[in-house]
Amino acid sequence: MSSTEPSSDPRIYRVGWICANRKAEYMVALAMLDELHSNPLQVLGNVNTYMLGELHGHNVVVCYPKDPDQVVPTPFHARMMLEEFKTIQHVLLVGIGQGVPMQNNEDTDIRLGDVVIAIQESEVIYLNDQFRSTSVKNLADEALRSAANQFLTEYKKSQGDTLGKNMLKTWKHMPSKSSLFRWPDICEDYLFNSAYEHVEFVRHEDSRDPCESCDRDELVCRKKQRCELLPRIHSGVVASLNYPLRDARTRDRMVEMHKKIRCLDMKSAQIANAVGGLVIRGISGYADSHQNEKWQGLAALAAATCASWLLSCLPKAAASKDLVGNAGTI
Repeated sequence: MSSTEPSSDPRIYRVGWICANRKAEYMVALAMLDELHSNPLQVLGNVNTYMLGELHGHNVVVCYPKDPDQVVPTPFHARMMLEEFKTIQHVLLVGIGQGVPMQNNEDTDIRLGDVVIAIQESEVIYLNDQFRSTSVKNLADEALRSAANQFLTEYKKSQGDTLGKNMLKTWKHMPSKSSLFRWPDICEDYLFNSAYEHVEFVRHEDSRDPCESCDRDELVCRKKQRCELLPRIHSGVVASLNYPLRDARTRDRMVEMHKKIRCLDMKSAQIANAVGGLVIRGISGYADSHQNEKWQGLAALAAATCASWLLSCLPKAAASKDLVGNAGTI
């Protein structure tokens, strides 16, 4: 990535990339940019942090909440971005989420590090506390969805090889001293039985395994083991909650009611409903009590790599007639 000093005129930006205020997410977003532009003057009272640059010929605004206590972006953050960069036409919601295991189907069984992308209508939903769903009415623009479908076609033709190579290329430039950016071992992809809760322990200095005290006999025996850590891409439903789900039995009840759910996250449905957008989520956990932060870096990188590849499929001159705007609220 090179650094340049072009005009920071907000009118030259067409793509908005919204991520969370997590180091894993905004650092990989920054690493994806081919060129880094000078940042705009920060408006007093602005709730967002912006990083500007170019990616595959598109001028991109990377946006995440400025407040360190506000990790997950909200519709308000998205609207503020569009207020400052009024010419944005394409919005990507890129980051990490919780995967829903599908053990009865080897082809769709989601593993840590995989990616879920919601392209079609009704593939982004909001779930209330009673698990009742509301579909998003304002999804990504047609040009962005067309690019997403082309990206998926190219991914299938490459059998995942291109994705892995692109991830490794970026991974080498990430800070090696940070535990967030160490490539996990495939044997550390733990899926425990839903009824088995996480066991806390006093971690030794040389241990980076938060499930060290958990009973390995409670691990789910998956029908098909992967021999290498090569993330796969799944197209399917992303469901948004108002809280982080960390209970496997609740996850299973939720999926029993909505069988097409592949990923759970926070706020993406509300943001997409407010401003439109295409949701891309890297899987860093299984929505259970066995959370392992070491997968956040890989999951964020996988999602960002997919977003970058998708933008390479978006025509540079593409201009959606229906500019991103406000829709209903969930």
